[in-house]
Amino acid sequence: MANSSTNTYFKVPYAWHKISDSSLSSELKRATGGAAGGWQVAYEAGHQPKAGDFLSFATADPFVFAEVGQLNATASNELSYDTLRDFFSR
Repeated sequence: MANSSTNTYFKVPYAWHKISDSSLSSELKRATGGAAGGWQVAYEAGHQPKAGDFLSFATADPFVFAEVGQLNATASNELSYDTLRDFFSR
């Protein structure tokens, strides 16, 4: 997977399936109550990946979610591995 405009590159296993951009965007908006920012992409190892599966952690299949966006200085200083872990553990 690549997004050259954000200088972001990573590999996912060939058999994994991309969650559609529209589905991902809709689910993220529903889950966070706001508009998504930046570039986002998600893949799931399941045969019929759905954004709602991994956002609710209801899937037994592995997944990857990547997001690239801008942070202001305050937000950057407040981020830590614990904060990021807690964000996805809700």
